[in-house]
Amino acid sequence: MSNKQKNTNMSKIAIIFGIISFVILAYIAFVVVFAVSKSTYLKTDDGKETNYFKKLGTIHYRQADNVFSLIYNPVSGANAKTFKPIDYSFGKDKKHIFYRDTKQPHVDYATFEITAEGVIRDKNHVYEIERYNLAAIEGADPKTFEIIFHGIGKDDKYVYYGTKRQPHVDCKTFEVIIEKYKTTSGESERLQTVRDKNHEYETDWKQQMLVPVKTSL
Repeated sequence: MSNKQKNTNMSKIAIIFGIISFVILAYIAFVVVFAVSKSTYLKTDDGKETNYFKKLGTIHYRQADNVFSLIYNPVSGANAKTFKPIDYSFGKDKKHIFYRDTKQPHVDYATFEITAEGVIRDKNHVYEIERYNLAAIEGADPKTFEIIFHGIGKDDKYVYYGTKRQPHVDCKTFEVIIEKYKTTSGESERLQTVRDKNHEYETDWKQQMLVPVKTSL
């Protein structure tokens, strides 16, 4: 290999090394300047940390559960002076409720709450999270609604899957059997059986339907 070729290869290596070094330094600078420490994240009234924080007079939401995440979104429309977190991913200012970084103008502000059991509701509706919005569960009674399993709930008259009422399911005898299993990160749960006195059901999340598959024993 000639000296000229060697010099060319060395130049290429130097350029690549320089680019990598720049990217690393830029990332570190971003984390130092923009990311905030855990101690500066906004907390709920009972002292729990959340993904909300205030920077330069604007409320931001960190999209990932990672202090080094680069995904920080401003909470559009939030009043920074009156904003306070409700829990990890919900907040409110003096006029509106927010989920993550998105305003939920259709929610009744005065009566909105998240119960200890995890039911999201106001005086008019029970809500299911659909991406970054709260979608009302069709006809669900906020006073009697309870969560059975992820995406499955019922009130005093009907069973619901996702945001859809399941009028073909017998509410009084409806039950789910949950199987616990071990994973590399601990213990988890999954549905084993979904049934009422008449049928067992398969879950079709795309259609948000509980589909009868056979008569129960």
